[in-house]
Amino acid sequence: MKNWIVNRRWLLILLTALLASCSGGGGFSGTPPPPTATLTSVALSPLTATVGPGGTTPLAVTGTYSDGSTAILLASDETFQSSNTVAVTVNADGLATVVAGAITGVTATISATDTASGLVTSPTDSTVVTVGSAGIGPPTPTSGSAASATAKNNVMCTAIQPFYWEIGEAGSALASGSSTQTGGSPVTASKIFATASASKWIYAMYVVQKRGGAANLTADDIKFLTFTSGYSNMGSLTTAALPDAAAVESGQIWQSGPEYGWPIRL
Repeated sequence: MKNWIVNRRWLLILLTALLASCSGGGGFSGTPPPPTATLTSVALSPLTATVGPGGTTPLAVTGTYSDGSTAILLASDETFQSSNTVAVTVNADGLATVVAGAITGVTATISATDTASGLVTSPTDSTVVTVGSAGIGPPTPTSGSAASATAKNNVMCTAIQPFYWEIGEAGSALASGSSTQTGGSPVTASKIFATASASKWIYAMYVVQKRGGAANLTADDIKFLTFTSGYSNMGSLTTAALPDAAAVESGQIWQSGPEYGWPIRL
């Protein structure tokens, strides 16, 4: 019985020593997990916007965290406020709208409050919306009529009739019309005109823009836009007609290229 007691004591000592060695002296020796980053501030963007009556501008909230990282926060997790709802309102999605009839030049400061943290955008991190003139934004029936009257009656416009004018955006024309002399035929967007040298410059820039930059021009584009052949007009079926030397020499036909001057020699 005595021997059993002694052996039991040795067993307890051995177990204690093993536990101590595994635990590094009784404490946790591993690397503790990093603390969770917490939201420290919120900011709106854009910081300024000028919008005409009836116009809108979307706002975004960016959060900055304790570890220095940033992230766009969901509008549904924020509450938006306008300092001047008579001029500018803001909805739950962060879309600011200038009230119809708002006075030009009036401002409103839009702020945002993060629902979970209670953090509010500071005055320097809030959006200031300025009411622009009524002319800012898509054409209205009134502004479209004004543009048409100008194109038809303004002396600077009548001097270059006939022409087709258009106000639009990437998707479509928003307003358009024809300005012709009395008794003349209406001009449409698809009408083909004979071109002059200045028109060729404009056309070349148009093609470059449509291609997304000069680096995207095709071999055929370059052939036409270096103007090494004459054109009578521009259109989807435009073809080149090589000029004879006499016509070039007399100036009846323009031509360009390294030997004639770059990019156009008139």
